[in-house]
Amino acid sequence: MSIIILSAVLSIHYCGFFLSKPSVFSGMSADRSARRALSRSKNTYLSRQWPVSVRDEQNNSFELILHPILDDVSLSVPRFFLSNEEDGSMETLGKTCLTKALTQMIGRTTIDGSSDFSVRTIYIGIPSLNDNWHCRHTLENIFRRAKYPERIRVGVVDQFNFDKTQSCDVPLQSCSKEPSQALCQYRPQIDVYEMESDLAIGPTFARHLVDRLYRGEYYVLRIDSHTSFTKHWDVDIIEQLEGTGNEMAILTTFLDETKDNLNEKTGFSEKESRKVLCNAVYEGSGYDRFLRYPSIEQPDELPAITEMPQLQPYFASQFSFARGHFVLTVPHDPNVPLISTEDEEISIAIRAFTHGYDFYTPQRHVCFDNSSEHKKGEIPIEKKVKSNINAKIMKSSLERLYGILGMTGSELVIEDNMFGIGFVRTVKQFHNAYGIHPGERVTEKNLCNYVSNGKMHKQFHNEQMKEDGMGINYDSIYFRFSELQNNHENGR
Repeated sequence: MSIIILSAVLSIHYCGFFLSKPSVFSGMSADRSARRALSRSKNTYLSRQWPVSVRDEQNNSFELILHPILDDVSLSVPRFFLSNEEDGSMETLGKTCLTKALTQMIGRTTIDGSSDFSVRTIYIGIPSLNDNWHCRHTLENIFRRAKYPERIRVGVVDQFNFDKTQSCDVPLQSCSKEPSQALCQYRPQIDVYEMESDLAIGPTFARHLVDRLYRGEYYVLRIDSHTSFTKHWDVDIIEQLEGTGNEMAILTTFLDETKDNLNEKTGFSEKESRKVLCNAVYEGSGYDRFLRYPSIEQPDELPAITEMPQLQPYFASQFSFARGHFVLTVPHDPNVPLISTEDEEISIAIRAFTHGYDFYTPQRHVCFDNSSEHKKGEIPIEKKVKSNINAKIMKSSLERLYGILGMTGSELVIEDNMFGIGFVRTVKQFHNAYGIHPGERVTEKNLCNYVSNGKMHKQFHNEQMKEDGMGINYDSIYFRFSELQNNHENGR
């Protein structure tokens, strides 16, 4: 695929203040294209009675794609919710700037015309790799602990050995013996895409397939296959998100273990502190150092902001909750095989930021990581793939990923920008606000002092929120974090 280098002027694009006539024209064209794609999708999918399922779709709702590594393997996958009018290929909202009007076109309810929070639908995307036991228990937990399970739809990408294990959609017991199981009672609301685990090539490709199962739900929740929920989690999580007053808010954090934190009898959380994602460092040696923010290095504290979720700089793949347009605007790039979860997270963090999204750590826990409760199945296959594939593939993936982010010396974007950076903010604004120096490959050390105590939330969220609630206005934030930190420490 060819690559183009964007000029410094075009990096601001038509959402900023410095617009050229071609940028304005392309922006208007992209907006019209997005509206047409949304209208087509509403006619195709949202006209159907809830719940929807990819099982009910015709053959033309699937397409063949090449495996990112194995050239002789093609996969039949569901078409993306938005598709190109001419050839039916994948389309995203990433080519335009989201407006309030566009966001209002996204999100179905279980009752047409109702504005009640209880009928707003939730899509839960789950990638699973040889994790049959946890995956099935997660599905049961999702529906059993929800207050309104009828508004939930789950999409699972299940990567497992077809000859040795069962799929995630096989109930723990037969439905004839125990019909109240979630996999029996709520079967129409569960879609499982099955794939041989020897085709697994890392988290990003699996999450890309998860994105393809989205069908216009009001909210989207991305989790892992080993997750336990609190009682009435669905009501709580929506209340928290809407409490930000920010259409572009994403609730995200690293999850704590279920043990000692979740009372399984009552379903209530017994942990009040939560992690704030703010401590990033460059890991590695020499030039091959990459930006990371390990879970263990993040402060775990009581909320400094108590009236709503608290603003933070970074994103976690393990748990994220947002409006449905998030998956349509920032889909996972399938063309970066074998990268780590840490690389995936920094990619989504920066891409989402440039599209205008803001990250918040939740006020309250709504779920926990239960991976330690049961031994996972053998997972030798992905490792075998890695050992048999030339290291150039991983290097190429990292070059693509960090090139798109403009963190390799020049800013590279795939020619249609489907998996590229956005037009609302620049990567440089992300670096400046959060004390990142990509040229020197170092980060400011005191950012967490500013973030975890709520200072950043008050100065960014409270003072710079756009009037229409479409995110924080970083065009009004002119300082680098190092300057801000000096002012903060001097009491200014």
